[in-house]
Amino acid sequence: MYKVIRIVALLLVAMAVILAATALMLGRRSASAPAASAPAAAAPPSAKSAHHAIAAAKNLPAGIALERDDVEEVAVAQQVAGGFALRDDLVGAIPLDSIPAGTPLSRAHFAHGVSALLVPGERALAIPVDELAGAGNRIVPGDYVDVFLSLRPNTTGGERAAPQTRLLLSRLRVLGYGAMDLAADAGQPAEARAPAPHSPAPADRRAQAIASSGSGAPPEPERKAQSAARTALLAVPVAQVNALLLGAQNGKLFLGLRHPGDTGIADASLFPAPRPVLTPQAGLSEAQRKAALDAPENHAFSGIDLPALSGQDQQRARPTPPPARRNASREAGIEIIRGDGRGSHAQRL
Repeated sequence: MYKVIRIVALLLVAMAVILAATALMLGRRSASAPAASAPAAAAPPSAKSAHHAIAAAKNLPAGIALERDDVEEVAVAQQVAGGFALRDDLVGAIPLDSIPAGTPLSRAHFAHGVSALLVPGERALAIPVDELAGAGNRIVPGDYVDVFLSLRPNTTGGERAAPQTRLLLSRLRVLGYGAMDLAADAGQPAEARAPAPHSPAPADRRAQAIASSGSGAPPEPERKAQSAARTALLAVPVAQVNALLLGAQNGKLFLGLRHPGDTGIADASLFPAPRPVLTPQAGLSEAQRKAALDAPENHAFSGIDLPALSGQDQQRARPTPPPARRNASREAGIEIIRGDGRGSHAQRL
């Protein structure tokens, strides 16, 4: 019995030694793990973990289009949301506010929305439309339209003007129709977003406004928005804004949908220029008359009235033909009647 108890005691001691050794090994491993991870956390980020960004190379003022030297490529610790990949992507972009040098640039820093779709010299103007005036509501943003004016008869300057219909403006871009607008990428330069006034509309821009269905028709929600459209937003040259507003107030405007590749426009130089509301000051130099007065902004400032829009001022300016000359003997002579016949005796006055 004593021998059995002794054997059991030895076994228990051996098990205790084994457990103590195992616990010691586990303790050493857990103590070395934080020490190994600490240097890794403190190590600086490698070049592979840095992100590429475009930043301001100098202080950028608001409202001034950027050039390529205004920006530079930098490495940042975190990726910039809405950032740019190339310096060329920012050429022509216009900052909304002043940007300090070294600031990583994103699309939120620059002009975007419908205003960014305009090219210099254009203004976005909304005109009233309905199903008849809007080509049966088949117009979508990105299309090109002609604007036709139908003037109602009215009295101007004491004269009764006859009703008339004519082409008012050629090939205007549609920026919005009803609740639909052209999508403009934030921060993208205007030269890349807005096509030239007489270039075809990009197919992808039109595809953003309509669904890619087999028939090419807009989906049901957009068809409902089109059917309820009350305004069309057009890109209008600033020199033609007055005529468009005057026509909308005194007549009815109709939009003629045209093929985007049709670049034909009316040549206004073939017809007399409408008389402006404001006349130039006396004493202007020849250079001022030829250059400054022909600038689109000054042309718009001079204005236009309804007689000029309808062509009544040109009709008034036409020379009146001289009356038909009567017989000189009857106009400047004296008629004498005798008993034996009838004759006339001319007498100069």
